[in-house]
Amino acid sequence: MHFVIHNTQAFGDMLLGTHVAKFIKKHITNCHITFAINQSATLTTAEKSPDGLFQMAEILLLQEGLDTIGLVNDNKIQYLMGKKSPNDSLMKIIKQYEWYSDLGIVKSMFTDLFQMGFGEHNTETEFWFGRYPDRPTNRLKIVTLGPLDWNKKWGNEEGRKKILSHVSSKNVELIQIGRDIKQQRYLQALQQMQDCHLYLGPAGSVGHAAAGVGMDTIVLCEVFPPQVLSPEFYHSGYHKSIVARAENHCGSYKCITQKKFDIIKSQEGFGNPVVEFNSFWTPTCTYMPDNKSCVAMIQPEQLIDAFDMWYNERKDFHLR
Repeated sequence: MHFVIHNTQAFGDMLLGTHVAKFIKKHITNCHITFAINQSATLTTAEKSPDGLFQMAEILLLQEGLDTIGLVNDNKIQYLMGKKSPNDSLMKIIKQYEWYSDLGIVKSMFTDLFQMGFGEHNTETEFWFGRYPDRPTNRLKIVTLGPLDWNKKWGNEEGRKKILSHVSSKNVELIQIGRDIKQQRYLQALQQMQDCHLYLGPAGSVGHAAAGVGMDTIVLCEVFPPQVLSPEFYHSGYHKSIVARAENHCGSYKCITQKKFDIIKSQEGFGNPVVEFNSFWTPTCTYMPDNKSCVAMIQPEQLIDAFDMWYNERKDFHLR
């Protein structure tokens, strides 16, 4: 049987979406799985990269259970990378177009499998980036993103500098990855990332990848509730989510339309939770008296305090 997982989302969501493949092959061992992405797919901070599709595909193809990476164009699936898919087998399409606020981002990937009778839906992601991690035991290594990612999402350059200066003042090795730091392929950046003990930075594909290779994470969250997409709520290990303090938040995520999925009864409000603004990292919000969004009002001291807590609690755990 030929399964096609069609994911129309951002790269971090694609990576999480590969998680279902291992469960399909656990139940149906002699199947072929194609992971199909859209022709228009792009890396968020590398929109103009001419080989962005191939950079994503080479990472996706490394993940357990996937045989082929396909490209969807004009509703047709074209071969992009991996094994050639069989032409004479029954095809089953698994759609990863949406996620649901009450399921969270990882469990939402299983909605089609729920309906097919797959009872197992472990959210503990595991990713492979071509080699095993090599984390030192004589010093702590911290990884973060370059200013391009931080400023595109949080938009607080002075806050970013303050955080990195504080981290650097500790007895740690701090590395930055990203196209603005070093012109390297995304796979190389993820390999460099997995040699570290902690990811500290904005939520996104690198945070998801870090959790999936057993790293600790401290993620600065976007406007969605952290229960929806932070590793803290779908993965074991040490994971912290940073959101605005109560005085800098509407308190009820008023800008988001909740969507529900009931596995037993029915689907309600099919589709992603909708944000009123055109960005998950919007700097402004009409629900706040000063018009500053909850994301923009996250204070650097919150990340500094979270890092210090991690440093004091986890230093001996990693250096042994």
